[in-house]
Amino acid sequence: MNITRDEFNAYERVRRLGVVNMFDVKKVGQLSGLTRSKIIGVMKDYGKLRDRFDAELRAAATAEHGEVIGMNDHLICACGTEAHKDDMTQISSTEWQCYECAKETQ
Repeated sequence: MNITRDEFNAYERVRRLGVVNMFDVKKVGQLSGLTRSKIIGVMKDYGKLRDRFDAELRAAATAEHGEVIGMNDHLICACGTEAHKDDMTQISSTEWQCYECAKETQ
């Protein structure tokens, strides 16, 4: 089954809310807008999908210097530094920098 990044992200939003048992496919579908087959497809290949989409995010992060893209609790700065979010500086609602890059911009 082909799962797009948007479909995976819809599933992830529901999972991260933590308000529904992810095996309650009907409720997950209502909250995510995904079909039963898409939800089961994500569940079946969750690890592979997460790794694939994280790799795509890493590639995108190197495309623009200074932009940081989040991946679970780890973030990657455009300079290539990867760290836990507690070791990064938030510069906007969606952008983070490693401490070294943050020092350079001050």
